[in-house]
Amino acid sequence: MTQAGETAANSAGKVTKATEDEKNALAKLKAAIDPVGAAIDTVGRRYSELKKFFDKGLIDKEEYEFLVRKLNETTEELSGVAQAQREAEKAGKLAAAQQEAQAQAFQRMLDKIDPLAAALRNLEQQHDELNAAFASGKINGSQFENYSRKIQETRRELTGEAQAEREAAKAHDEQVVALQRLIAQLDPVGNCF
Repeated sequence: MTQAGETAANSAGKVTKATEDEKNALAKLKAAIDPVGAAIDTVGRRYSELKKFFDKGLIDKEEYEFLVRKLNETTEELSGVAQAQREAEKAGKLAAAQQEAQAQAFQRMLDKIDPLAAALRNLEQQHDELNAAFASGKINGSQFENYSRKIQETRRELTGEAQAEREAAKAHDEQVVALQRLIAQLDPVGNCF
């Protein structure tokens, strides 16, 4: 090789090195400007390296899938996806709690408007709890029957069924007495014997 050829080769080597140095400097500048993007690029390179190791058979499928999952989680954290998902989940829970609070407030309003329905619903809940306590063995059969009877009596009082029965029994008794008086008036002699 001639001296001019060597000089050209050296110059080309220097240009290549200068180009590499500039490329590295530019990469460092980009990383300083956008550290998240640089970190995501690094994760991407790690994924490529991992794929090569898997393709060569240096790691098994289970370990490969575990590491890929970790890389994906890291990418999501870096890109803000995971944080956004957590915030969305938190907002969803908050919205559900607010809806529940509104539903409870609405139910309280309805209970004030129709206290009879509220009382009957409360008795139904108590009966469900009583059934659960009996099924779990917290109370025995006689206790269950006793409390069930009390709930049923309370339900009958609330619906007016018990009052109607009392009034019907009283009316029946009054009719019996009136009938006995009528019989006594019709047959005054028969009552003496």
